[in-house]
Amino acid sequence: MKQRTPPDRQPAILPRPFALNFFRNAIRFFYINPRVKRKLDCDRKKLPPQFVLLCNHPSGLDNLYAVDWLLPEHKLNFISNRYYFFKTALGRMLRKVGCIPKSLFTGDIESVKNCLRIAKAGGNIGIMADVRLSMYGQTEDVPDTTARFLKKLGLPVVVMHFDGSYMTKPKWAKDIRKGMILAKCYELFDSASLAAATDEEVTSKMREALYYDDFEWIKKHPEITFKSKKMAEGLENILYKCPHCGKEFCLKSKKDRFFCTSCGYEVRLNPRYAFLPQRGFPLYFENLRDWFKAQKAEIALAITDSDFCLSSPVLLKKRSKDGKTFLREAGRGTCTLSHGGLVYEGSADGENLRLEFKPSELYALSYLTGKGFQHFSGTDYCFMPDEPLLSIKFYIAAELLGKMHGAKG
Repeated sequence: MKQRTPPDRQPAILPRPFALNFFRNAIRFFYINPRVKRKLDCDRKKLPPQFVLLCNHPSGLDNLYAVDWLLPEHKLNFISNRYYFFKTALGRMLRKVGCIPKSLFTGDIESVKNCLRIAKAGGNIGIMADVRLSMYGQTEDVPDTTARFLKKLGLPVVVMHFDGSYMTKPKWAKDIRKGMILAKCYELFDSASLAAATDEEVTSKMREALYYDDFEWIKKHPEITFKSKKMAEGLENILYKCPHCGKEFCLKSKKDRFFCTSCGYEVRLNPRYAFLPQRGFPLYFENLRDWFKAQKAEIALAITDSDFCLSSPVLLKKRSKDGKTFLREAGRGTCTLSHGGLVYEGSADGENLRLEFKPSELYALSYLTGKGFQHFSGTDYCFMPDEPLLSIKFYIAAELLGKMHGAKG
């Protein structure tokens, strides 16, 4: 029996109208919460007939908002994480609505060819230029390789910039919050100005247009709040170190409370994402952005030591074979991150396996919130530490080591 080609290995196609309309209705029903007010500042008539759309990426719902806002005048082929195509039924649907699969944080020639194919066919290409969701509500990075890709496509470049999207649905959160999203959409480059600009000029202008910081933004809007019965739940997936006693992985959350099970330190997260001290404890950080960046600074200092090493027993997962699930268990071993790179030693599918990824290949790892981390390189490997929350330390350290050793996105 002839084996079918997986959806992510089939050529990308322009969105199918019926599938796109069905998808849009599903987006509105399942993901666009009526409790969230959305405002888009955009004159659609001024947008070019064909373009590349660059979006900042504070939330996992941003591309869904963009698709909903720009239809029916402008259909989009969004570049999407190849991981979502691992489940065959979902992958087929994503292909029909025009999604272009890409392995994150690594060169993907197949994805580039698909984008060129779509551009030649007259399609609009959507790119989440940040590549990954921010952990703390502020732009992390926009790869400089994006400029060369835009110039290769040669299409006008349109920007859609979101404010408030992170606070509506942070990566770590368990629900969508009642709040406000403000967005603006405009042309950044026409074809002629893009061709005339240097890569450095394109990168600079692009980063300026896409930069966001929801914590600075909300200060300018005292009228805006974000409400949820689970306001702080999930914060332990990104904030792992208690600032009072210094212990790691002892933080827990319930409703709006965030507390340490070791020393009792406690804060509450209010509807404007500010921490409020409780029970006489001092306030070490005003918000989660500052707390996360303090953790990141601590790891940045640690990796200046040439002997830096982070290690953990892990469960190895790989792409499912039958396409009924995203991943399957493949083996067990030990994952080590150091200046020598990311190394896995253990088993896979009943055989001994050693994987080694150079630090220059570690632009970033994909973080499976509170569960594990993923590296895309030909075969897609997912590592699930025995202490799941250790994953966030691997995520932060890999990015910092990658930058130190010249990794490119």
